[in-house]
Amino acid sequence: MISLNANLILAILLCIFIELQNTQSFLIVRKLLTLLLFLSLLNFSFAQSADQEVGITVGAITYQGELTEEPFNAGQINLAIGAQYRYFFSAQFALKGGILIGQITGDDLDYNDRRRAFSMENQLFEIAVQAEWHPLGRKAFEESGNFVRNFSPYLGLGAGLVFSSEEVTASGTLDFKPEQEAGTVFIIPIDVGVRFAVTPNITATLFGGVRLSSSDLLDGISENGNPDTNDQYLTGGIGVSYTW
Repeated sequence: MISLNANLILAILLCIFIELQNTQSFLIVRKLLTLLLFLSLLNFSFAQSADQEVGITVGAITYQGELTEEPFNAGQINLAIGAQYRYFFSAQFALKGGILIGQITGDDLDYNDRRRAFSMENQLFEIAVQAEWHPLGRKAFEESGNFVRNFSPYLGLGAGLVFSSEEVTASGTLDFKPEQEAGTVFIIPIDVGVRFAVTPNITATLFGGVRLSSSDLLDGISENGNPDTNDQYLTGGIGVSYTW
């Protein structure tokens, strides 16, 4: 039987998923998410045992938006920390819930745009759930009882919310038009990584991913920039978890 914690995570995922039903830009991602959830639940039916783990992550965060001219600005990478809980339906499929805290920043002066000279900072708080596929995943113990130091890549796809508190400064010659606040924003988290079972109770992960958002206001700039494209942010790092 699925534990109470797993039921809670699954309920949160389904609620967020329902909220995204009418958002046209997420149609394709919704279909992929539905497929991963179906495969996870199907695989659970054949699982004889399940592993759970809880841990912390430390890494970096940066963003893409009006204040970046490249895929990401290497000069605006900041610290991100998080916590996560992972429930394995089987050795190949898992459901993960987590939080992430980090600050995104941007500055026109990084690109010598002194006429506009916008800068921003935003302390983000993210809560999200993901269905994960571990194609090379194996059970921690063989039938003989021997521990398996499994090294497996994985792919995660899910849904979540990010709570935004953006602040914008305009020090150039252009007038800054008033903008709305981003507030609470829906996100689609997509992660890739590798997971390594160090001991029977300790696992390590190396991961990176993108957060596709439904808002153009994570940097506090929309009408003053390009209102036709939404902002997104990138994150990556290492994690250590306790498994039981």
